[in-house]
Amino acid sequence: MKKLIAFIVLFSSFAQAQFYEVEYETFVSYINNEKGIEELMKTEPSVSERNKIIEGNANPPKEYFKFIFNDKVANVNYIKKVNNGQGEIARFIMIPPNFSTNYSYYDYEKGTYLEERDLYGRKFLIENNFKPLDFKDTRKTKNILGYSAKEATYTKDNLKFTIWYAPDFNKNYNIDIYTGVDGLVLEELINETYEKGERIIKINALKINKLKKAKIIKPTKGELVTNKEFDDIMKETNRKRDELYEQSQGNGIDKK
Repeated sequence: MKKLIAFIVLFSSFAQAQFYEVEYETFVSYINNEKGIEELMKTEPSVSERNKIIEGNANPPKEYFKFIFNDKVANVNYIKKVNNGQGEIARFIMIPPNFSTNYSYYDYEKGTYLEERDLYGRKFLIENNFKPLDFKDTRKTKNILGYSAKEATYTKDNLKFTIWYAPDFNKNYNIDIYTGVDGLVLEELINETYEKGERIIKINALKINKLKKAKIIKPTKGELVTNKEFDDIMKETNRKRDELYEQSQGNGIDKK
């Protein structure tokens, strides 16, 4: 009996130490309605340039992220991929609003996430709580990457979430910051309507690997702040920079 108990404890410890690595593809699209196009016409009179902006917002390049996790912690890492588009000099990276091209660290025991940010060379660590949503199962199912997945939705005001999650993972694991289901979120679709159009966010798992071990990095360098505190610091910093720029433009001018 003691041997059996010891085996169960050992197996349980091994299961908890299991790491998973999931690669996700993300896509963020902005669709202008008539009002949005009218507003754009005021700032960009050129039809050809305006069409480039509209097309670029509606069909930007996809971006990729790696999600490594166990039952206690996780990392989200941006994957740089070469774009072979001809004639491309530079491009604007469009990623989901809760994502970052820096490391993000998730602590499931605390229910918090930590994100690195750089503001003109000043380092910050932004810590916030995960955001719980009241998802409702639709009873629809499908197979994703070999896992049986369930559909759940959440709607509030101008936002609608549709997710597909694998209940084989008995806790809420999501590359995004939203919680509310017991399982690994494999697909997430967010539709947001606003006055000038619609924003569509798609986050889809491409592959899942089991790892015997992995290195989860917790960022430690930077001032610890919340999102709101960081936004306030950024606004004040930009205000001061704009003020200094305006002063520099006035240098050498006789204001008599």
